[in-house]
Amino acid sequence: MPRGEGANPLPDAAEGIAAALAPVDGDVRLAVTPLGNFQIQRKIDAWRKSKLGLLYRPAYFTGGYALHGAYSVPPFPASHGCIRITTTAMDRWFAKLPVGTPFLVYRS
Repeated sequence: MPRGEGANPLPDAAEGIAAALAPVDGDVRLAVTPLGNFQIQRKIDAWRKSKLGLLYRPAYFTGGYALHGAYSVPPFPASHGCIRITTTAMDRWFAKLPVGTPFLVYRS
């Protein structure tokens, strides 16, 4: 969630815990979303094909972890650690997240 005056939780985000089991290259691994205070570090204004799948307009907040859009956002933890929202929600948020924007990741 972007922090600051008037900040609101991201809509259309999958609810769930900060860790889940996820398959990677045929192995089942524990996928952990890092919690804490971050900043948006870099962004890609396009679809990005990664080893773990497609990311729509990713906004990276630490290492390879990003807030990104996806066509499928199930109501349970299913990512490899990223924060997945709908492509429509990412279109609304992308311009509001310039590089350097404070970004708080927490469990609710």
